[in-house]
Amino acid sequence: MRGLSALLLLALLAPPSAAQSLPVKAERGSTVAAAMNSEVRLGVYRALIIGVDEYKDAAWSKLDAAVKDAQRVHDLLISRYGFAKENVTLLLNAEATRGKVLAVLKGLRKQSGPDDMVFVYYAGHGDYEDEFDGKKEGACWILHDGEGRECARNVLTAARLQTALARIEAKHMLLVADSCFSGAFGTRAGDDKANESIDDYENDLRLPSSQVLTSGDPNRAVLDRDGSGHSPFAKALISALEHPTKNHGYVSGIDLQLAVAAEYDKMTAVSYKAKLKPLPQRTDKGGDFVFVRHDLQAALRAEVDTTAAKPAAAQSIAEMTAALDAEWKTAGAAAAEGGKPGIAAVQGFLDRWAKSAIS
Repeated sequence: MRGLSALLLLALLAPPSAAQSLPVKAERGSTVAAAMNSEVRLGVYRALIIGVDEYKDAAWSKLDAAVKDAQRVHDLLISRYGFAKENVTLLLNAEATRGKVLAVLKGLRKQSGPDDMVFVYYAGHGDYEDEFDGKKEGACWILHDGEGRECARNVLTAARLQTALARIEAKHMLLVADSCFSGAFGTRAGDDKANESIDDYENDLRLPSSQVLTSGDPNRAVLDRDGSGHSPFAKALISALEHPTKNHGYVSGIDLQLAVAAEYDKMTAVSYKAKLKPLPQRTDKGGDFVFVRHDLQAALRAEVDTTAAKPAAAQSIAEMTAALDAEWKTAGAAAAEGGKPGIAAVQGFLDRWAKSAIS
């Protein structure tokens, strides 16, 4: 009877077998995975920076500040925000042809991954494709080899650029266009609420974003430079990256827009507005592109590496379950023989199983 009582106790209190307990562990694993998805995941920063002062077609006047603007942005990304040199392409003047720009965008499509952050900057002439009822329609970048007016030949139209960008896999993308009629890039204007805390910036990093920041309106030309030697737009953008208003090492797309707006407000010669808008044909779930100061990036990536290692624990759980199953058989055999040793074996097994389940 004692043996029967021990077996009955074992049957009532015993844990599920390995086949039964694994789904429970899988549920815990899926909860962990869901939490991991909410963690900040800082991917690789990638960039294409374009500046064009000089044009093959005499129809386009030489600019003074586009190359200087592009070079300064390029240098800041590498020195302050941890963009690796091999992941940044700088195209200036004769290098900035339509074919070369499209080739670099194609390269980004092959290199970029799902957590990466892609930044594209253009400074140079812009034009519109047509005009109807007093409104400019379409927009394009006039690259070094661009020819003619109204986006005639060898230009990069907004539609073509948007298609190329849509094919690049990236969690965050920010296109910055400092050119005439640049407001035609993108769709409706987005929210202009400033971030207040580090948590705000990290939330922006968690949610995918695809945005375009334009220096002006769809129907207006913009200034090439002011007394600083930069365009008013680039001056504000560069200042925001060099000297963030919040001293915590983060600068977002909305921060750049607000900095430009503040600069424009001081200038009576500027009647247009900078706009931050979603990029067409891409996913935007309310996040923002965030420039993270280089000395803060390692900690964010370490957090990702730590959480990424967690799935390996699933193997340990499976191994532990197998060991418990083996111990179950041993305890069951001892219980079947009856007596105190059998009861002790069962009790020891139950104690160890309870501890493992809690952990």
